[in-house]
Amino acid sequence: MNNLNSGDYVRQTKGSPQWGLSTHFFAYQPLDGQALTNIRAAGFGVIELWGMRPHFNCHDRAAVENLKQKAGELGLDISSVHAPFYTNIEELMKRNMLSLADPDTTRRSVAVAQVEDILWAAEALGARFLVLHPGTPGEDENRIGYLAQSLDELLPKARKHNLRLALENLDPPYTTDRLLELVKNYDPEWVGICLDVGHANLVGDPEETVLSVAERLFSIHLSDNDGVQDEHKCPPLGNIDWKNVLTTLGKAGFRWPYMLELRGLPELKLENIFMNMAKIYNTEEDPPSK
Repeated sequence: MNNLNSGDYVRQTKGSPQWGLSTHFFAYQPLDGQALTNIRAAGFGVIELWGMRPHFNCHDRAAVENLKQKAGELGLDISSVHAPFYTNIEELMKRNMLSLADPDTTRRSVAVAQVEDILWAAEALGARFLVLHPGTPGEDENRIGYLAQSLDELLPKARKHNLRLALENLDPPYTTDRLLELVKNYDPEWVGICLDVGHANLVGDPEETVLSVAERLFSIHLSDNDGVQDEHKCPPLGNIDWKNVLTTLGKAGFRWPYMLELRGLPELKLENIFMNMAKIYNTEEDPPSK
């Protein structure tokens, strides 16, 4: 997968990855043109769209078209979309989340339908990957079989929209080793792993995890934490050894955007995020002119 022609999504500068930002940074507010402008001005040329309400409504076709137009004007690529795993903020706050591994057929059908609904928008926006939460952390490990049923239903529809499915590692039972066992049953061109480095840090060694998933690695999420809580901090504000992680990603042949998925905090400035990552990687890239 990493050897495919990646077009505009990969910066060809030697030794320099293309830093991307998930719009999760603005998750609790509707995504608008000003947010995209600020992301681009900070130095980012690629984003992952956080596909959940109120941030993004895939049923609003006019809004999707406006988003596509604005991103195009800014030269901002939408390389991936994070599929919904909650219906709205109120349900999220009550911890009522959707699970593709739900053993209840009715509830699992709702989760699958939420993913199906966003497929057309992801394709329209030019995304290549659809990131999926496989379930909810803490669920019974026997639910993996129900997740496979959801994938069997979703994959043919995703292929029609030219979207590859990337399963994101979470806390047990959805760790990378379990997800790898599952994705090996599917075409490596269409089903792979989204490695969340912050999540990996909560259960093991991120560098070893990179190497273990390299052959099926479609996308990555970068954020930092203390190894105990999933804090989604900006690197290097946690305990992850980012020099080694980024070096390992390069050695593993990863050539897709290095996507930061951070919690938006008032004191965290977009331009500082870009400069932090460039400094960690020993690059000297300047943000594009405004």
